[in-house]
Amino acid sequence: MTRYFTTYATVEELKANYRQLVRKYHPDCGGADEDMKAINAEYEELFEAAKRGSRQQTEDAGRTWNENTHTVDDGFREIIINIASVPGVEVEICGSWIWVTGDTKPVKDTLKEAGFKWAVNKKAWYWHSGEYRRKNRTTFSMDEIRDMHGSDKVFGRRAAMVAG
Repeated sequence: MTRYFTTYATVEELKANYRQLVRKYHPDCGGADEDMKAINAEYEELFEAAKRGSRQQTEDAGRTWNENTHTVDDGFREIIINIASVPGVEVEICGSWIWVTGDTKPVKDTLKEAGFKWAVNKKAWYWHSGEYRRKNRTTFSMDEIRDMHGSDKVFGRRAAMVAG
């Protein structure tokens, strides 16, 4: 039973709720030490439980992609399979983004024609359907993106033939 925390769906919501409680109950703001100790203990317990749940979701999301697991339009499905079949190129789906890394020079023109863009800091090509507007200036590493959204490595029919 939680005494201070309301329901939350994500770790981010839990953290936001914690920050609100700290502003309200911190001893420097007129709160009591006992309240802050209880809030901290409750937060740590809920945070660990949320991390375990997030880790399970990440493990579920870390499965191998094949042609039928994701709803990608047929044009991009073919592009993904063609790119994944090039030796030295790795295709990864993180959330609703497609990331291409490795030796991409042989497929550079194909990627550009398909609407992929080059991410200089990540040294990777990326594609996202629809409009994307950045909400803030925070930048994330590929590992942080994988942790937040899960990651599926792409191994299509042709990529499996090349690898096998």
